[in-house]
Amino acid sequence: DVEDVDYFPAGPSLALAGGGPGLSSGWAEQLPPLLAASASAAPAVGLSARRRGDPYGAAAGIVAGLLLPLTVAALAQRWPSVLPGLGGGPTLQRWWWVAAAGLAVACLSARDPARRSLVSRTIGATP
Repeated sequence: DVEDVDYFPAGPSLALAGGGPGLSSGWAEQLPPLLAASASAAPAVGLSARRRGDPYGAAAGIVAGLLLPLTVAALAQRWPSVLPGLGGGPTLQRWWWVAAAGLAVACLSARDPARRSLVSRTIGATP
């Protein structure tokens, strides 16, 4: 049955992480922006790869959805005042900016290639 809790893939991960000392007490409020960033990165990379003719764009999107938040969180160890991390704090809301950037890339990549460009390309053209 699809509605069963056992089929929810993040359930066991959250149960294991919640039992350990690794997560702070407010981990539930950190989850929505992190999931939004992950969910916007997957179609952005997948659609960009597919638009360039890669037959495995969906697999690339899945991997990017998993690795992008981990990469940003790892870089946040180096630049904690700039990038959002997994520990919460004042930079937690910057995950929404990561999600917005992923959504913008996905929207531009999903456009029809035969459609006119959004940017006028009259540079160097003679009238």
